[in-house]
Amino acid sequence: MKRLILLLFFFTEFFFATDLYSQWVLCTQDSVAYKSNLLAIDGNNICISASAGLFLSKDNGYSWRFIKSNCTQIIDIAISYKNIYAVCFADSIYLSKDNGLTWKSIFPEEVIQTGLDPYLIVQDKYVFYNEAFVLGYSSDDGDSWDYLGRDTCKYIFHYFELSDSLLCAISGCGLHYSSYKKFISGRQGWGLFDFISLPEYNVTKLAVNKNNIYLGTNSKNNYYGTAELLLSEDFGISWISLFKKDSIYLNNILIKDNNIFIGTSSGVYLSTDSGGNWKAVSQGFPEKSGKVLSVESLKMNDTYIFAIANNHFLYRAKLSDLGITNVVETQSKEQSFTLFPNPASNEIKFQYTLNKPDYVSIKIKDILGYEVANVMDYSAQPAGSSSYNYNCSHLSSGVYFVTMRTTDYIETKKIMVIK
Repeated sequence: MKRLILLLFFFTEFFFATDLYSQWVLCTQDSVAYKSNLLAIDGNNICISASAGLFLSKDNGYSWRFIKSNCTQIIDIAISYKNIYAVCFADSIYLSKDNGLTWKSIFPEEVIQTGLDPYLIVQDKYVFYNEAFVLGYSSDDGDSWDYLGRDTCKYIFHYFELSDSLLCAISGCGLHYSSYKKFISGRQGWGLFDFISLPEYNVTKLAVNKNNIYLGTNSKNNYYGTAELLLSEDFGISWISLFKKDSIYLNNILIKDNNIFIGTSSGVYLSTDSGGNWKAVSQGFPEKSGKVLSVESLKMNDTYIFAIANNHFLYRAKLSDLGITNVVETQSKEQSFTLFPNPASNEIKFQYTLNKPDYVSIKIKDILGYEVANVMDYSAQPAGSSSYNYNCSHLSSGVYFVTMRTTDYIETKKIMVIK
């Protein structure tokens, strides 16, 4: 009897521990119309490309609105604030600035499908498009395009990712990288390493976090090789193995602070200590014949992680249920942002302190989340304290939210305008 009680105790502990850290739920309707293959997230705003078209959620996937697009075949999507971008095969890149009500073409050439990953990334005021042999980028919503990588390499860029510190791409020539800060200040350039110290594995995914580069690799080009996650902290000169498992395929890498998620052909794995220890977090994720389904896409905001399984439905898990209590990056105490008077009438004075020269964005949104003023559009600002007076006489009475962003700092404040 004593042995039975002990076995029951350990079984109960294991069961509840597993359940605690894995709480995936379906967050679309279980119908063919919502079968998805593409996912984009910005804050609480989520966009999926499904069999019936585009769907938009503004509440972490609890409710959805259908969006009519100009595309018959969408091969990538991105979302930034209320801007939605769709890459259309054999057509163009389209942009909607009104949550999908209207669209305009922003790319001058016909888009071809080459199996690249990804096609499109939107960060700050820049739109990046992986055009195979070059990386196109625009800072004016597609009115004009420039290119990185022309004549650099005759092989296509298979993978492309960026962080606030680094742009990184992989081609047949090797690993290309550029300082993101140099890029946005107009001094872009590429460095190149050729995988001298990298084992001859197939690269299946690329991720960048600050100046760290992560590679998902597989020993075979199928689902039955050895999957491995590698980290380089010196721009590709040397690599550290963080994760290795047989008979699976690594599809996705997602990093926030010390937390690393990987999506595989056998569900989701999580490390909360920068890759030192790992656990499977797939309880509630869909299964077939007793086997957890493959993860096709993986995205995260400050509260939830979202995954598209290879049954093409979207699932959601609360980060706190996975053992993550805080994923908001630590703000520098040397940086600050204030505004006054509050309430305001005709003018708002912004005061901010930077711990280094940086690019500053200040935007004002109404209570519905719509941008009503672009006060400062990533303007180069010096270190130290600065101020800026803004004429808000055109704003009607009401409550607004002002967000200041730099490359490593973000703060939002509420202000009331009274006429």
